[in-house]
Amino acid sequence: MYRFSFLLFFSLPIFLSICCYGLIPSASGNQHFYRIEQDTLLQKQILYNGRIWRNQYYKVRGNQFLFSNDFLPGTVTIKGHLFDNVRLRYDIYKDEITTISNPTTILQLNKEMVDMFSILFENKWYKFIRILEDSSNVFNGYLNVLYKGKTSLYVKYRKEIELLAEDGKYDRFYQSQHLYS
Repeated sequence: MYRFSFLLFFSLPIFLSICCYGLIPSASGNQHFYRIEQDTLLQKQILYNGRIWRNQYYKVRGNQFLFSNDFLPGTVTIKGHLFDNVRLRYDIYKDEITTISNPTTILQLNKEMVDMFSILFENKWYKFIRILEDSSNVFNGYLNVLYKGKTSLYVKYRKEIELLAEDGKYDRFYQSQHLYS
């Protein structure tokens, strides 16, 4: 009997701390109400919902990314959740965003879940929104918002592969852009 009481007495605080992990007393001062602390692991699952990225174009000269092959500082909004301080690259050939999930893994973010993203390049922020396909197929994918008002101005960046562009042997990426209002 004493052994059971002893175990109950010392295991109860441990059990309660495990069960109530994430419960924070309410800021209202009433200790009977609790709010649940947001799980950062769940947030990371939303951010890192995608496929492992593989470079399929390593034989093509240049790269498929906007501005730089490096990961740039940025923000991304996924299903209404804003993530700050994320390192991003925008693959304009495939119209996809990639990020680093750990030192050895690059992920291609789930495009259907991304609402918008921004990247910082040479001290200037570039904001992109995702436009679903429309009937005219003019707007599709990510567009850089240059101006938003009664009349909006967008730019769509693209990269294409020019076959045998260098020395008649190597394919090469070239970039184009189109303005839309």
